[in-house]
Amino acid sequence: MNNSDIVISINDEKYTNIELEYSALITASNNPYLKNDDIICIAKLKRNKLDYIREKDIVAFTSNDHGFLFHLYRVEDLNKLEFKFHPLSNFLNKKSFILKKADLEDSALIGKVLYTINRLNNAFFIKMSHDASPN
Repeated sequence: MNNSDIVISINDEKYTNIELEYSALITASNNPYLKNDDIICIAKLKRNKLDYIREKDIVAFTSNDHGFLFHLYRVEDLNKLEFKFHPLSNFLNKKSFILKKADLEDSALIGKVLYTINRLNNAFFIKMSHDASPN
């Protein structure tokens, strides 16, 4: 491993056999959670989706918009039967919607954002790593 390598581990056994996908993000400036070009890590949820989704999570739903694979929403746990999903910004004018928890498994929900990497912070971290290197 090199000084500039970054290793991220997820210490939660329920994510052991789940595929992770990384994607650079495009969003509007009014997104309070993420910025353009942030890199997000999405756990691809194929079954038992309800076991992974909690209040305030950021999740991805398949997109029908040309050029976009998914759109991100913040989870609000309304009650025992329903979630409400709120778009993170006004990008593409997405609207909030309600989904019954019983319908989550067969929905267009494709994953949950586990973490983000901000490119500015990442570049600073790599610079610091190189500055500390003996070479």
